[in-house]
Amino acid sequence: MFGTVPVTYDDIVILSEIVIAQSSDPQEDDKVGVLNKDNIRNCCDLLTNYFYDDEQVQGLVNKAAELLDCIVRSHGLISANKRTSIAAVNLFLHRNGWIYRPDNKTVSMTMRSAKKEVSINELETWIRSCSIPKTL
Repeated sequence: MFGTVPVTYDDIVILSEIVIAQSSDPQEDDKVGVLNKDNIRNCCDLLTNYFYDDEQVQGLVNKAAELLDCIVRSHGLISANKRTSIAAVNLFLHRNGWIYRPDNKTVSMTMRSAKKEVSINELETWIRSCSIPKTL
């Protein structure tokens, strides 16, 4: 995983606290906390297990898609899994030289991921369409 900065377990826990605290439409059942530590750690491991050395950009966005899907589907957090997944993608891409700008499909894509109605390839294509490299 040459030169790539992952998102950690602690990052995801902090991000979930932030998205709940900053929610403009708080849910009654929004509770901060981890439901299953192993599920969150497994999502982070996706970022470090392999990397496409010869296709760095493609691999980076693919990892972002896998991260989003894993956080949403694994339900490792008590609440705000979908919102936290978007924040984690944003952080991951930002740390690795990209700017992620959520669009009007953000809610539907995370909902589709939760319902297993979208593939990693579709998520990757969508995330790529919302992302641009940072300029120096």
